[in-house]
Amino acid sequence: MNLPLSKQLSNSLEQKTIIITGASAGIGRQCAIDCSKAGACVVLIARSVDKLLETRSMLEDGNHLVFPYDLSNCEDINVAIKDIVKKVGHVHGFIHSAGAADTMPFQAVSPEDMLVLHKVNTISAFEIARQISKPGCLSPTGASFIFISSIRAIHPEPGTIAYAASKSALVSGMKVIALELAKKKVRCNCISPGFIRTDILDEYLGQIDEEEKQRVLAGSLLGLGEPIDVSRMAIFLLSDQARFITGTDIVIDGGTLLK
Repeated sequence: MNLPLSKQLSNSLEQKTIIITGASAGIGRQCAIDCSKAGACVVLIARSVDKLLETRSMLEDGNHLVFPYDLSNCEDINVAIKDIVKKVGHVHGFIHSAGAADTMPFQAVSPEDMLVLHKVNTISAFEIARQISKPGCLSPTGASFIFISSIRAIHPEPGTIAYAASKSALVSGMKVIALELAKKKVRCNCISPGFIRTDILDEYLGQIDEEEKQRVLAGSLLGLGEPIDVSRMAIFLLSDQARFITGTDIVIDGGTLLK
């Protein structure tokens, strides 16, 4: 008898090591929690040690690693990955959930502003993937890389030039990585969320006027999503249940793009 999907995934990451950036809050934190519930050893990456330790306290028992790192420092990621592999062994999966955002009119955006967002949102993601896929780091059985993009990559808003460009680059770059790493049994996919209720979104909704708030809330046919709506898809893509899925951008937006 076939088990329900939730049961199939309950131990789907057992004996796997998963690196998660942005694990200190929001989608990254929820992905870490759910990966641990699925049996994985989780490597938590973000800048704040305190917030990473808080995430660590929410995980199931396991050989999880707190690894504070500022992803704007792309030059030393190779050293960081070597250190991680030395401590936890081969890597079976990677979720890039770290992200920076800024709202600024196109005419006001400088090259430096663009670079700040691209380093965190895109360049660090690709550099981690590059380092993981080197001999001695990658699991011999292959791996699954997941890049958290955004519907802003295909449905932009005014004032989001740097953010939208970085997320678009994440999707297009992912497809190239998927092509090149398929021979190493590495699957690469993106998840593009819409409006997901996180601390950042709640703070934003608390700062805008009621008319703008209603516009945002009306943007999704199914209302605001929750981090678990994204993490469940991430667990599936990391698991062997998704063994035939690569090079795909999966939109989780509650119907926003239908309007």
